[in-house]
Amino acid sequence: MPLRQRNIIRYASILAVILEVVAFAGLAQDSKIDSLKNLLTAAKDTTEIRILNQLSESLRRKKPLDGISYGEQALAKAEKMAFKPGMVLALHNLGVAHGFNNDYPRALDYFLRSAELAEQDKLFKSAANDYTNIGSVYSVQGDAQKWLEDYLRALKIYERIGDKKGMGSVLYGIGNSMLSEKNTIWHSKLFQIDSIL
Repeated sequence: MPLRQRNIIRYASILAVILEVVAFAGLAQDSKIDSLKNLLTAAKDTTEIRILNQLSESLRRKKPLDGISYGEQALAKAEKMAFKPGMVLALHNLGVAHGFNNDYPRALDYFLRSAELAEQDKLFKSAANDYTNIGSVYSVQGDAQKWLEDYLRALKIYERIGDKKGMGSVLYGIGNSMLSEKNTIWHSKLFQIDSIL
């Protein structure tokens, strides 16, 4: 068999395996969602809130409106029970889902509420994650000043709790944005970063 035909067969085989893996991953996700829905029928109290939050998290990107629905249910139940970790996660999930639904004002509102509640309840990693998301919303809206302020707020929290992965993620985001930005706003921001840190 000529070399060209062997290469075509090899690439076709590799492509077939990749497609099977992708299809399996999609089925596994659907299976997870189905399993969570089944568990939800018998769940009570904080377990029900956790499952609703898992469903919201699983669906917030792929089907944002479904993610919003489960997030709202989780938030309502968590508020009724005054279960703050459940409230923080529900607010966060709602922010992400609204972001994927291109509703940035509502995403921003949910992230701000989540960050405030997370800090009050000393859930600092969640708060830092929310500030990063708040910064991302401002970035999409073209507000570089507020974007940078919230990224730096997240960085300070990650430093305080010693989360090196979080610090690296924020610093990478800042650096990547500065490298890709074509205007001169970042030249003045470099000096602000040093004075803030």
